[in-house]
Amino acid sequence: MLKKLFHLKLIFLILIFVFSFLGCKSSPVKDATEGYQLSTKARVTDKKTNSSYNVDILISVVPNKATRLDVTALLGYQVAEMVMNPQQIQYIQRENKFFVQGPFKSQVLKPLFRQAIDPKLFWSLAHEEWFSDGVYYGAEVKSEIQPKSSKGFSPRKITIENSAFKMIWLFKSKAQVTLSYYETFVLVKPEDYKLINIK
Repeated sequence: MLKKLFHLKLIFLILIFVFSFLGCKSSPVKDATEGYQLSTKARVTDKKTNSSYNVDILISVVPNKATRLDVTALLGYQVAEMVMNPQQIQYIQRENKFFVQGPFKSQVLKPLFRQAIDPKLFWSLAHEEWFSDGVYYGAEVKSEIQPKSSKGFSPRKITIENSAFKMIWLFKSKAQVTLSYYETFVLVKPEDYKLINIK
């Protein structure tokens, strides 16, 4: 009788272990994190070629950890996606089909802007570190605050300019959001794109 009870108890413990293991294995990894998104528009001018284009830029931010910029043109055509953290930058340039990755340095942005631009400039603006008029990270920056919206956000027009490049950037609105870190801040190189590694 005792032997039978011992066997039943052992079977019961094994079943508990198996179901607990399966339950843990099937549970999805939770990577949701709180952040915000800034809806912006920009007019970018290449002074060397005297060409300009207008884009929408959706900025997704987890403060002090990661930033993503989704750049789209007319009718939602994807121009580029960029993710950055304090150690690394990755971006996809759709028109020329290249994928760039490298450290958080100005040279990494050269294939995109045709010149080295300090990523701290974009990182700071994405984190709402608004500048007074002056020179920052090698570019002249001017800031104009516009009337506050009904949602309490003050739109800003930021003009960034150096000898070869000008960007008029309008920050229109802000929304608090929950973001999936791996879906938002990790880029995967498309199969037929050229890989450019910058060290």
